[in-house]
Amino acid sequence: MYTIKLNTEQLYLIQQSLEVMSRLKSGQISIAMSEAYPQLSWDDREDIEKEVRSKVFPELSPNSYYGVGSKIEEISDCFDMIQVIRHRLSWDRLAAEGKDKPDFYGRNYDTPMKFGKHDLVEVVMTHKSKEYGEE
Repeated sequence: MYTIKLNTEQLYLIQQSLEVMSRLKSGQISIAMSEAYPQLSWDDREDIEKEVRSKVFPELSPNSYYGVGSKIEEISDCFDMIQVIRHRLSWDRLAAEGKDKPDFYGRNYDTPMKFGKHDLVEVVMTHKSKEYGEE
């Protein structure tokens, strides 16, 4: 087991990185490019997707992708970590706002479910940071 100490901004960056990785592994190249390089035009992202998919995913038709639970295990492993991080950050942000429940229950507040081959990661706030009103 490992422990990594991060601030909130760094944890968001890891979440975004996992999102990009899972999109790349699933064949959703254009979406990954949109996350990583928002300055790219839609046409540029589509051109990149066509090129990468022709080399890496020739078996997929243009509008099909691999997903959670597919033969590419890293997608599920990334998704599991994304869920846990998203869940922790959402509830911590809510608590920092002085609320004990959200106005709207979306996926951010759902209990993470295991899809990958590994146990779910654990994200624990060890102390509140500036973004939560304390140092």
